[in-house]
Formats: sequence, C-alpha cells, structure tokens
Amino acid sequence: MVHFTKVLLPKNSGLRDRSLKAIKKEGFGNTETIEFRGEDIPKLVDELNSAGSKAIGITGEDLFTEYCLGTQTSLAILKKIPWRGAGMVFGKPTLCLLGYETTKLEGKGTVSCAVNPKFRLLSENYLEKLRRNGLSVEVKEVNGNLERAVEQGIADLCLDVVCTGKAMRECGLSILEKVFESDIVLIGEKQENSFEMKGLANALRESASSNPKSFTRKLLSNKSLLCKKLNEECFELIEAALEGRKSKVVWEAADLLYFVSALLLEQGVSVDAVFNELRRRNNEKRRN
Repeated sequence: MVHFTKVLLPKNSGLRDRSLKAIKKEGFGNTETIEFRGEDIPKLVDELNSAGSKAIGITGEDLFTEYCLGTQTSLAILKKIPWRGAGMVFGKPTLCLLGYETTKLEGKGTVSCAVNPKFRLLSENYLEKLRRNGLSVEVKEVNGNLERAVEQGIADLCLDVVCTGKAMRECGLSILEKVFESDIVLIGEKQENSFEMKGLANALRESASSNPKSFTRKLLSNKSLLCKKLNEECFELIEAALEGRKSKVVWEAADLLYFVSALLLEQGVSVDAVFNELRRRNNEKRRN
C-alpha cells in the first residue's frame, strides 16, 4: 500500500465537512492535512507529486474534471464518494443550464450565456453542443450571482451549479438542461493508462449486446459505416485543431476515441494489445 504524506482538503464550506469524514473513513486520519480552495487542489497535488511528495487530494468531481480538460496530468480519480445531500434538487451539486422556459434553444439564432470562469472549459464543452445544433452562443464570464445576470438582462442563459435551487427560483428561472452531476472525489497519481479505455470498450460491448437498437450495434454490424464515421471524425478533429478551439478539440477527440474503440471491438483487438505495442515502441526508443 502506498503511504501518503499529505492530504489536501477543500476549504469550501460544503465540501470541507464531507471531506473530513471521508479521510477518516479511508484511514488517512493521522496524515498531514492542508486546506486550499477546492478548485486549486488538483494543480497543487500535481505539483507536490512532481516535487517528490506522496500527495492526494479531495475535491469536487466538477472541479477535477475542469482541471483535466485544460491540463495534461498524471492524476486520476482513486475513489468517488457519493455526495448524498439532503434538500438538493438532484441530491448533489449539479451544473445546469438555467434560463426562462420561453428561451428557445432549437434552430438558428443567437443567445448569450453567463458562465463562471471556475467552470470555463466544462461550460465551453456543453456550449459546443448547442453550437453544433446551429445556435450561436456568446459567452459572458461572471464570477458569481449568475442567476442575477439573467434576471437583469445581462445574459439570456447561465451555466451554474444548482444545489437547493433557491437562487434559481428567486430569479424566476428554470432548469433547461442538466449538464454535469458532481460527487466528491479522492484524486492522486494514476497507475495504469489503459483503465479508462478498457472501461469504454466494456461499455460499448455491453451496449451492443443489450440493446438491439443501439448505434454501437449498428456500427459493429456495418464495417463500411464504421470506417466512414471514423474517417469523418478524423477530419473534424483536424479542423477543430486548425481552428484552435480547445473545447471543440475535446468534443471531436471524444468522438474519435469512441469510433476507434468500436473499430477495435469489431476487429477483436483488445485495448491491452494496443497499449502493449505502445510500451514496446517506448522501450525500443529507450534502447536506441
């Protein structure tokens, strides 16, 4: 078992109390704890581990995901701790698209959306979906009271974390779409790079076997369609990179990984075989 020398805890009020209970339950009660803002913890854990410390951290899943979207990191979720918040709309903090029920999100048009810089990349990823559907979205960054920004006519929509929904209701807003549910996560150095890809491959296999109408099954039964989609996604990822829009690159890369995983499954090639080849090449380069 790895011995951790530091545990970084969030000072954010809601996260802090639950995090203290979590570290005691996980057996880290006697380890040195340091408190920082939840949004800073992933970066600080990364820096401490790079400097030789054995550090782990506890933060919100949304904050960790935001960090991973913008940074190449060796960190991973070691354990997810369910939030289970009484009185919360979804039982846990949830990033939602908020606005008036009369606001139209379908068809072509232009809307403005207030986003918190703390969730800039998560927000951009979601807004990219709206843009792909033909909607032009102007982003307005606001550090707090995003619901008030909509109420005062500063923005048509906002992406904000909903807990009890009190601020939303006070401003007469509704939840137009749920974007990201967040539990508490224990983060630290990941040990194996192929785990996430294995999980994706298993999910595709299950979808194809359990749902006769699934898109994955359709792809696996039609190699020409699968190869056509793979070709399309390659070009779309290249276009996104040339445009320099990181959120679109993330979106297109995710699509490409899906189709690559489907192709491996169709060909009967395991994820481990691919990673073994990468390891072989890496070892060969080291010898040379």
